[in-house]
Amino acid sequence: MGQYLQMGIVYRASVSRETMNALSLREEKLLDELNKKNDMSLFDCHEHDDVIDFMLKEAIVLEQLHSFMQSQFSLYSRNDREVVEVFKEAVSAVSELSSLRELIELAEKNSFHCLQNSRIDESIKITPWNSLRLNSSMIVLFVKASYTWSNTIPS
Repeated sequence: MGQYLQMGIVYRASVSRETMNALSLREEKLLDELNKKNDMSLFDCHEHDDVIDFMLKEAIVLEQLHSFMQSQFSLYSRNDREVVEVFKEAVSAVSELSSLRELIELAEKNSFHCLQNSRIDESIKITPWNSLRLNSSMIVLFVKASYTWSNTIPS
């Protein structure tokens, strides 16, 4: 049995229009709820027939991700040369990218343990009785795992 903690940057969040319609949920109310968790001004809204997608603005990624990663990675494992080298390689790879799509593709390759793609499904409480499923995708920059082993021998 195990648990893990992921730290990263959400780059996409999606909501089903069918579910929104079933809950009689307007987009303004949806944005109010999403703003409680994330600054939605950082995202562009893309409306489709079946889903509403919120994508992190590409300009923010291209302008700020490299320095953010450098800052974050400087906090971890300074004494472990191998980890530091992997961090440096990941930051270097990110600095060469020219689009959010390229970043997502790099993260999906899982070439670096400190740069991966993850999908998270969560529920957002809309009313005391109704929740809305939010499908999020994130670039994971740090993962910490904790495993519990059971050594119980049957009697």
